[in-house]
Amino acid sequence: MFHFVWVDFSFLSSYRKQYSNSAFLQIVFAVFIVCASYALGFYMTAVFLQGLSMSQYGRLVMAKKLIYITSSVLLLGTRNVAKHFLLEYRDKNLSKLSSFIRWHMRYIFVILLFFYLLYVLALFLLYFFSSKDYIEFGVELFSVSVSPFYALFGIMSIYLLCFGYPLIYNFAQALLGNGVWLLTFFCLLSFQPNITDSWLIVFVMASTVVSFILVFCIFLFFLYKDLLRVIRLNQVYVIDPAWTQNRVYSLLLDLYFFLPSTIVLFISSYFSGYDVSGQIALCFSIGVFYFLVSASLGPLKFDHLSAEIDYDLGRISHKKNSIDSIFKIVNRVVLILGGVFFGIIFMYGHQILFLFGQDSQPMYFLLLEVCLSYFLMSCYFPTLNFALIYSGDTKFIARIEIFMYATLTLLGPWLVLYFGKFYVLHLYLLLQCVQLLLSYFRFRKITDCRIFSLI
Repeated sequence: MFHFVWVDFSFLSSYRKQYSNSAFLQIVFAVFIVCASYALGFYMTAVFLQGLSMSQYGRLVMAKKLIYITSSVLLLGTRNVAKHFLLEYRDKNLSKLSSFIRWHMRYIFVILLFFYLLYVLALFLLYFFSSKDYIEFGVELFSVSVSPFYALFGIMSIYLLCFGYPLIYNFAQALLGNGVWLLTFFCLLSFQPNITDSWLIVFVMASTVVSFILVFCIFLFFLYKDLLRVIRLNQVYVIDPAWTQNRVYSLLLDLYFFLPSTIVLFISSYFSGYDVSGQIALCFSIGVFYFLVSASLGPLKFDHLSAEIDYDLGRISHKKNSIDSIFKIVNRVVLILGGVFFGIIFMYGHQILFLFGQDSQPMYFLLLEVCLSYFLMSCYFPTLNFALIYSGDTKFIARIEIFMYATLTLLGPWLVLYFGKFYVLHLYLLLQCVQLLLSYFRFRKITDCRIFSLI
């Protein structure tokens, strides 16, 4: 399914100390976005499986994940940097806002130009000096070429968010992307019922480019005058070193939900075949509900963490006026929704898989394992993740995530070869448990507080 990136709804509410009707509306709106996005993605998955084989579906999902990962790497963490500084400068310092926007535009232009030079060179070297084995990954290889368009899609959406258009931002991220992919697929089926890998490449590239064009039009309609006014400010162009700090962690944050699952899919496709990766991709698509809940509800509390964490003492404050804050309420909503969804999968998993023509006992247990992994992930991010950030322990977060990626990459292939095709998922679940436990004990050590006090 199309990703739903980190959303900062915090500036929609003017309060920080007490729960209000405004906060309630934010939560209701976020839950509505989650349900609408998941319903559209669920229907899109069913349509894809009717027009594609399981092997092609696995390649399609991996191509989409690779596009997101490549676009995040190209931006080098400036997606979250832009959120922070655009919101900080927007109403306080127009001269710095102008400098930041001009720096950001030049930075992105240079990176994307450099990417295409390297991409063309890589294709040239593969064609003339390598065997033809790389053609096996042709869908993924050629689909990556549109990653810059997806990077620009994400950046323009963030500018819409930070300049005061959160509804447009959520529409673009949660609904527009999936809608474009679905309509493009219907158009392709209308004149090409038998979709080959070549047409699959055309479909992925066309969907990404069309999504970019639509968001670009929306971007110009809402922000052209504002950005032009800011950029034209007569001032000296100054670069703040803070703009390029902490990019590694920011990049890891962008990749957290997609890189581990992409590693799992790549290992499965290479060592077990695309049919197996297609089955795993289907379970990922069904379990993506946890990602949508965390990505839409979690950041509602981001602005309230500074009120909960005491920077000097590194402890959670227990002020009476903060006990019922939106921070704790959102945590409870995330956990309740996650638990209810897992109960639905446990009770009606066979019926859900039957809708996709994949009902079997192994697939049922595979779906349960994926949903359990995603549920643990939603418990870690953003509750523990954000709490550790505000406790000043970003290095620990970066190290544990790098450890997770490296372990999955190095041990995953051996487990598949020597034990079975689904053992890489067992490792994935185990690493989620390890990450959650280590983060919990780290949080308790540096704050002398149990994480349950945040619930």
